[in-house]
Amino acid sequence: MQSLADQFKNSDAEQMVEETHLENLPWHQIYEVQGRKQHKIPYRMAVRKQEEDAVMGLAADRADMVATLRK
Repeated sequence: MQSLADQFKNSDAEQMVEETHLENLPWHQIYEVQGRKQHKIPYRMAVRKQEEDAVMGLAADRADMVATLRK
């Protein structure tokens, strides 16, 4: 998140949209291709393919830890 904040700290909304709503990126797939306007982008779609297994494993571990702490 910090890298995104640094990247766009001097940008306006239009510049951010130009960068993040490019064809073949998750937003385009959900909003334009699937027609699911105002839907959440699945976390898995926002992760780089080469990092998907590691990131999703960490996300699952975190979810398990949160569930354990809530008991």
